Amino acid sequence: MTTTTSPEGKKQEMWQWIIGVGLIIGGFNGFSKSNFLMGIFLLLAGLLVIPIISKKLKTILPLWNNKKVRIAVPIILVALVAIPDMAKEQQEAEIKAKIEREEQERIEANKTPEERAADAARKREAELEKKKTDFEDNCFSSWDGSCRKLVSYTKKYMKNPKSFEHVNTVYYPSNEYAVVVMTFRGTNDFGAMVTQSVKAKVSYDCEILGIMN
Repeated sequence: MTTTTSPEGKKQEMWQWIIGVGLIIGGFNGFSKSNFLMGIFLLLAGLLVIPIISKKLKTILPLWNNKKVRIAVPIILVALVAIPDMAKEQQEAEIKAKIEREEQERIEANKTPEERAADAARKREAELEKKKTDFEDNCFSSWDGSCRKLVSYTKKYMKNPKSFEHVNTVYYPSNEYAVVVMTFRGTNDFGAMVTQSVKAKVSYDCEILGIMN
């Protein structure tokens, strides 16, 4: 009596061969690294996945006819390899981080007052550069390009804040702040629409530091 295998079955067997051989290679790799536990588990998992051996086991072990068992056992074997390795990697990473932290603390402890002052100055400079980089995103409207705080400030001193119309805003960065020049329209005391401009010092935290003539 002969049996035939469906195309789906052949495809499944092909994948079993690929996975099985891959696991066996991984097992030999474990042996080469003197990790015998890894080698044994991966080699065993690979042998169990290979179709020829899996079919033979079905005739010897009735439980092996259960598909869930055939899937679960190799997965468990691989997990027994992966979990200790992951724990070992995490432990090594924690040890490395601790050594680096202690080394950094040792370096900091041995620094002179002048070196600490220089480090603090560099840190402040880096923070300022970061604020300059984020200035537009944090302080300006993405809709019309206006400086939000300067618009609010300007409206407080207008006769008719509702008539405010933003025209254009430009800014010129300096060391501690930016000079922001905003052109806008609004009604005057006679109700006529006029164009005006305001120049202000604006911090990189978006605060109005002062109005410039």
